[in-house]
Amino acid sequence: MAHSEPIRSRGRLCIRHASPGDEASFMALRRSSTDFLAPWEPIRDGDGHEVPPDLVLFRNMVEFESSQRIPMLLERLDDRVILGAININEISRGFFQNCALGWWVGKQHARNGYMKEGLELALEHVFLDLDLHRAEANIQPENIASRALACGAGLKQEGFSESFLKIHGQWSDHERWAITSELWNETRT
Repeated sequence: MAHSEPIRSRGRLCIRHASPGDEASFMALRRSSTDFLAPWEPIRDGDGHEVPPDLVLFRNMVEFESSQRIPMLLERLDDRVILGAININEISRGFFQNCALGWWVGKQHARNGYMKEGLELALEHVFLDLDLHRAEANIQPENIASRALACGAGLKQEGFSESFLKIHGQWSDHERWAITSELWNETRT
């Protein structure tokens, strides 16, 4: 199976673009992680078609990269296993130079430090390759693992957004976490 070239890699992992050949592995990971991810994700309806929602998610990763959105797979280098995904969304240029980050890791790969390493690679891409000034992430207050991940990567909690995103039919509060390129550079030294 042909894999796309890494965007960034180090140690055990790389972040890379999804390719059509990743579909079976991606779908298996999502199926095995459904209950694990459900509390944190919006319900996907498959766009009103008879296509499973996770397949729509995968196809969007392959087909809809743009100057405002870069979906990436998190992959272990030694065996080419897909561990999860990291998305750089809502990329704004001009005076803003900002993006929104989102991530998920498969249940069987959680709590192994993979997402910590993956987020570090994603931040390198944001600040070194894309030359953005700021990255933010919106996290539900109950998502202790993602809050710890953001904090460990140097993001600071900046605010609280009431009824920010609809999760399972209910408007969910989120905390806004962010890091600037200056702060990121300080955390690297």
